[in-house]
Amino acid sequence: MMILGVLFALVLPYFVLPPWVAASKPSIFAISLVALALWLGMLWLLPWGQRLLARWQQRWSHGAWLLGVLSRILAGFEALRSRQRLGHIVVWTLFAWAGSIGASWLMLRALDLPTSLALAILVNVVIQGGLSVPVAPAGIGVFEWLAILALSIAGISPEQGLAFGLLLHAAVLFFPVLVGIPWLLTRFR
Repeated sequence: MMILGVLFALVLPYFVLPPWVAASKPSIFAISLVALALWLGMLWLLPWGQRLLARWQQRWSHGAWLLGVLSRILAGFEALRSRQRLGHIVVWTLFAWAGSIGASWLMLRALDLPTSLALAILVNVVIQGGLSVPVAPAGIGVFEWLAILALSIAGISPEQGLAFGLLLHAAVLFFPVLVGIPWLLTRFR
């Protein structure tokens, strides 16, 4: 989420945004800062939160299951506090984002649409930001609509945006699934 926010801030100056977004820039910036502060605060207070949950689990047998789930979620964030793991996490996260942005850039080029790094980043920011909220299974429909929305900012027609969204969604979803299903079948026989 932090990289999503940074990428959004990087591409914001390159586009003429719709009035409803342009009018909200100060609010978006303030909300982003508050979210970042909350995220960093949560990481800083993680050990304290884990100790507190452990004490609550001992006292409240009725809510032990829910507290156990929360405890396991917090345990998943421990890697972000580890200096040894943090470097790997950052490198792999940057690698994943670079791959995603590269796929968008290549798809724009393949469809002979206006191509720039800023537009590829914007498409990723809008799609990933929109899909971070729970949506339909595999984001079908929402992914394509977000692609149309992002490309419309660059003056690309809805028809071309839909073609881009459908092809990009197929590239990032269906091909890995087609490779993954046979692997799963052989793995769990």
